[in-house]
Amino acid sequence: MQPQDWFDETFDADYLAIYAATRDPQRAEREAWEIARALDLRAGNAVLDCPCGFGRHALVLAKAGYLVTGVDRSKPFLEHARAEAAKNNLKAEFVEADIRALPAELSGRFDAAYSAFTSFGFFDSDAENEQTLRELARALKPGGRVLVELVNHLWVLTHFRAKSWFRGENCLVLEDVSYDWKCDQIVNKREVRFDDGRARSLPAFRVRAYRPADLLRMAEAAGLKVNDFAGGYDGRAFEALESPRMVLLAEKAK
Repeated sequence: MQPQDWFDETFDADYLAIYAATRDPQRAEREAWEIARALDLRAGNAVLDCPCGFGRHALVLAKAGYLVTGVDRSKPFLEHARAEAAKNNLKAEFVEADIRALPAELSGRFDAAYSAFTSFGFFDSDAENEQTLRELARALKPGGRVLVELVNHLWVLTHFRAKSWFRGENCLVLEDVSYDWKCDQIVNKREVRFDDGRARSLPAFRVRAYRPADLLRMAEAAGLKVNDFAGGYDGRAFEALESPRMVLLAEKAK
């Protein structure tokens, strides 16, 4: 299955119900402010959220007065983000685009950019994934800062849970996770039972599982100078086998 197939089937309106926990406003606000501190955002900074999903971080930062642009390829997500921005009278821009090829008008426009919630590694080839970092770098002004947050591959391998149930919004989800060692991908399959009787099997969600050293190497190859590597948005120390997440902080050469 090609990325564009599972992207469009996975990141649709049902995703908002399935992963209702990610829409918790207190969680979104806490994470957005941690991202702002990690990127050392200043008043009036232009910030790129790429991919932005349904805008949970972008809307918080826009409310704080930053000049926020969110990019995503999911029409339902962008519609949700735009509706929330309009409802709250927020000046945030949401652009439909592929993260491997950002619109030319975004080049050199931003003081900072971020990729959150393991949105890096969607593509089968390392070259395509590295291209997403190159696009973030291209969108930055000289000296612009970038944050990339994703799951820690080493933690996944030592804390593996093959099957789990969780409750979404008006639905119950069975998550079946496996590790494809042939291509270093975490494979997530989900069966959803909605309270109204509807059932849905979602296509396998694959994310390339990069090791910390891989991420550092790819960032440098994309033209980014790595400044720090943390175990969370809040800057906690990264522990190779104990940190569930890893966060790269880098900047574009001046």
